[in-house]
Amino acid sequence: MIFSFFKPKITYKSITNSIGIAKTDIKPFGEIRIKRKIWKAKAFANQQINKGDLIKTVDIKNLLLVVKKIKK
Repeated sequence: MIFSFFKPKITYKSITNSIGIAKTDIKPFGEIRIKRKIWKAKAFANQQINKGDLIKTVDIKNLLLVVKKIKK
């Protein structure tokens, strides 16, 4: 049995189009949870995203995930 002690790399492709949840209000900046990790985020087109809303990542800019709210 081979054990890997390396964390998987997070790439642009693996994080964009991911679904997550807003941990704080994003007006236009806040925090989100995606893939069990907390990330800093910016709202797409200054959209207002409230804590608890489902979000989807659309881009990465300057180490911020750009996210938009998913309509329920």
